[in-house]
Amino acid sequence: METFNKLTNLLLHALETREPSVDLLDSFIDHWKAITNYYIQTTDESRPVRQTDIPWRLKQMLDILVYEEKQQAVDDSASCLDYLLQHKLLETLCTLGKAQYPPGMVQQVLVFFSKFLSQMQKPLLHLVNVYRPVEKLIRLCALPGSLTEKEEAQFLLVVCSRVKQDPHTLRHVLEIMDQPATRTPTSDQSELCTQASNHGAEPLPSSQSDSSTSSLVQSEPGLLSVLLQLTKSQRPSVCLKAYESLLLLSSVQSGSSGEILCDHTQLGELLAGRLLELHSLLPLESLDPGEVQSWPHTPWSTNVYSVSLYCSTNVYSGSTNVYSVFSVL
Repeated sequence: METFNKLTNLLLHALETREPSVDLLDSFIDHWKAITNYYIQTTDESRPVRQTDIPWRLKQMLDILVYEEKQQAVDDSASCLDYLLQHKLLETLCTLGKAQYPPGMVQQVLVFFSKFLSQMQKPLLHLVNVYRPVEKLIRLCALPGSLTEKEEAQFLLVVCSRVKQDPHTLRHVLEIMDQPATRTPTSDQSELCTQASNHGAEPLPSSQSDSSTSSLVQSEPGLLSVLLQLTKSQRPSVCLKAYESLLLLSSVQSGSSGEILCDHTQLGELLAGRLLELHSLLPLESLDPGEVQSWPHTPWSTNVYSVSLYCSTNVYSGSTNVYSVFSVL
């Protein structure tokens, strides 16, 4: 009888440990089906996404994925994550975000991707069903008239943070396959850099610097050009996160990943071009070195926040441009 009781307890324990996994998967699938059913059943295309249950459904799915990963110490299964990858849910979400249906969907997709990549502890960015949607979502960032700069900057910062942790994923994020280096810095940009390095050189006309930087950004597809565009944002928090992302990428020096940045991208030229663009805005004739030295010293990461307050009470109109140059440096 004692042996039978022990066997019964073992079976009950086994069922208790397996049932949550089954329930999690069922719940995960139910939430996803509820999202897809919305597109089948709803005819009101003007209803904002915030007035639907889609944001809540996405949050529940994310919570399930995070909880499931934490439970893997007890149970090795990752059925919800497997379902997400096998059924290309991230790809579908990216498509829904691009369609902007319901209105505001791209914002929800950006938030989901950001939290998914940051809260999941397991490296995922090397998986094709993760980095392909990430690549597509990057292309949706920094578009003219975008109303989601805040979410875009956070998403890109998370992506760059993951790349910093796993440098081998840099090739996927930059959409660089196994191919010989094709990077050829433009002669115009090389000339600009040479002129800027000459002592006492006259500042370049703003239009010339802007056009050179813009042409270089347009020739550099994907992540780098998007980040450079966001550094020009009027929102300090967006600008700061874009610079932080560039800093993370610039610090990737692990083996072949560091070579990718040098041989397959124009990161150096892009940053130099941005510096030249900002330098051309400085009123050098009226710039007083003594006055510059008297300005408050602030860390670069807080400059974008302190500049607005300081410059609003400072009589010198060029202080914003000077701080901008120092922030990039």
